[in-house]
Amino acid sequence: MRKTVFLCVIALLIILTAGCAGSAPGSGGSDDPREGVVKEEGAARLAQEPEAAASTEAITQDQDSGMNAGVKDLTSGTNAGEEDQESRTNAGEDSLDAGTEAGENGLDSGTEAREDRLAAGTDAQGGSAPKAGGLEDADPGNQEISFTMYFVDPDTSPYVEGGKKIAELVRKATDGKIRIDVVGGSETGERELVEKAMDNELDIVTCANSVLTNYIPQMNILDQAYLWENADEAHAAVDGMLGDLIRRKAETLGLHVIGFEESGFRNTFSTIPIESVKDFDDIVIRTMENKYHQAAFSAFGAEPIGMPYPEVLDALKDGRINACENATVNCLNSGYYQYTKHVTLTQHAFVYILLIMSDEAWDRIPEDLVIPFMDAVKQGVAWERERLVEANETIEKELEDLGVTFHQIDVAQLKSLYQEAAEEKGFTFDPEWAVAVNEAIREAA
Repeated sequence: MRKTVFLCVIALLIILTAGCAGSAPGSGGSDDPREGVVKEEGAARLAQEPEAAASTEAITQDQDSGMNAGVKDLTSGTNAGEEDQESRTNAGEDSLDAGTEAGENGLDSGTEAREDRLAAGTDAQGGSAPKAGGLEDADPGNQEISFTMYFVDPDTSPYVEGGKKIAELVRKATDGKIRIDVVGGSETGERELVEKAMDNELDIVTCANSVLTNYIPQMNILDQAYLWENADEAHAAVDGMLGDLIRRKAETLGLHVIGFEESGFRNTFSTIPIESVKDFDDIVIRTMENKYHQAAFSAFGAEPIGMPYPEVLDALKDGRINACENATVNCLNSGYYQYTKHVTLTQHAFVYILLIMSDEAWDRIPEDLVIPFMDAVKQGVAWERERLVEANETIEKELEDLGVTFHQIDVAQLKSLYQEAAEEKGFTFDPEWAVAVNEAIREAA
């Protein structure tokens, strides 16, 4: 009987224990597979033990084991959650650091690319180059990039021929990726052309150095009469230190001087003969709007008048002026010979024709084409200088055939008169630019 009661008590305890375990918190719908394993193992051990004490101890151990497993699972889950959150936080910080570093590296890379482009232009010119920029807008593909170059001079002038030669060489050097269309005989004056380039309305413009002096006052040193003894000195200046100074100043205006063609030494064309200084007394001469050139002709005894280039032919025709001055080739190319039947070899000034790109146009040249582009321009400029010499050698005969007479004059006397006038007027020049002029003279000696 006792044995039967005892067994009933044991069975009742088993039932109660199973019921409590089934209603324990967290048991319903649990996703932890370890909880089911603990319950199954506990039930198996109870079924195998006949003694009550052993069975009770087994039940107690199973309950403790289940609770410990639950606590461990909770702790493990909490730790795992904290580690996962920390991992995501670290990953976010790493990602932020990586993004920041990538952005900084991208900025550094863009800056280095811009500096490399500047250096490329410097190497191509043999000096400092125009500031380069806008590389992000450059087309890295094979799409053709086109520019237009403007001259006020007629298509037959050596300057425009030089521009066309540059276009040919650039196209070849860039494998057809860059095309330059050359327009001669522009009715827009040189000063207006330069200002349009400043406003990014035109790609490439050309002008005499005297025109750019209006925006770079230090360039007035080039406007002096009788500055250079020969073309070698003139070339050494713009191909060296003085050219670097001009380019740097032009960059501050949003302009990029890519080359220096030349008009060379200028002579005087007149409707009446000029063979001595006293013959200037009856001369009303068109000059560039340049106080140094005008001071020179005033010192000679003439009346100088500033006038835009496109107006000169009409002014000769209607008698407002009876003389003008320019490179000898322009006496023919600009049609002056129709009215000026006399050319006097005054050789009073050396004039450059600057090739100037707008900021927007310069920025369109891809980085990998800067060097071939600038090399081609340099070659084209050298070609124009030689072409001008050839033209001047043949032009005299052509003009003589058209009824033009050439006259010599005492150039030393003219030079002395100008220097006296310059001293009287107190002309002064930037010391740094004066050093560059003297350096060119020494280099060419």
